[in-house]
This record gives sequence, C-alpha cells and structure tokens, in this order.
Amino acid sequence: MPEARESKGLYRSRVIRGKDRLTAIYENGSVFRSSSVLVRFLLEPNRYQPQEPVQVAFTISRRVGNAVRRNQIRRWMRESIRLRFSELQRIPVPVDNTLSIVLSYRSVTGTSPGWKEIQSSVESVVGRLVALGEKGFSARH
Repeated sequence: MPEARESKGLYRSRVIRGKDRLTAIYENGSVFRSSSVLVRFLLEPNRYQPQEPVQVAFTISRRVGNAVRRNQIRRWMRESIRLRFSELQRIPVPVDNTLSIVLSYRSVTGTSPGWKEIQSSVESVVGRLVALGEKGFSARH
C-alpha cells in the first residue's frame, strides 16, 4: 500500500474565511511582531468544517501601496507560508482544536519590501510559533 504523502499546498480548507473568524482572532488572540509581520493567533475549539489543525489568513494595510502592490505582498506571504506549512503542521494542537493564525504585513520603513524580506520575516514568525507550540499554548503570550 503506498505511503500517504504530506500535502504541499495551501488549500482553501487551510485558509481562514469570514469576517466573524477574523474578528474573534483579533479580539481574543495573542500577538507578537516580526520585523514587518504582525502575528495574531488563537487556539480555539474547532467549530468549522473541514477540521484542519492549523489555519492561516493574510491581511495587509491599505497604507502599504496600491492594490497591485498589496496583492503582490500577499502572494509572497502566502508562498512563504506554503513553503513552511509542514513546520506549522508539526505544532501539537489538541484534538478538536484549531490554531488560527493571522499574518498582517505592516510597513516599518515606508519602503516597499522585496521577496527576501517577506520570506525572512515569515520564516522567523513560523520559528517563533513552532517554539510557542512546543511549550504549549496558554491563554496569553
């Protein structure tokens, strides 16, 4: 019997959808910041289908640039997470819970970021989330 392969994509079931979910994460979640990426995360009971242990969302401020530039940055953040998603899946999430993560790009310098800056910021964020997950998530961090 062939071995089950780990999925490499960032499929729709792994992306947070809906304003109510984002609002709950913004109001009840914990926050930390990388150089240019603000992270909000919340360990919540899984009330949504399909059950994914880790789900992500991406936001970006309108102050960053025009729509084309914002979408480019969002695509870069998405690709960076896709490349590191297997690390996020190794975070021990209790059964029937979901770790919801919102990544928000915030321009610190006022200049436009490149792929390498976005990738290094997301890399450090994933490392920190994995470290927090290994310690065990508590009510606040």
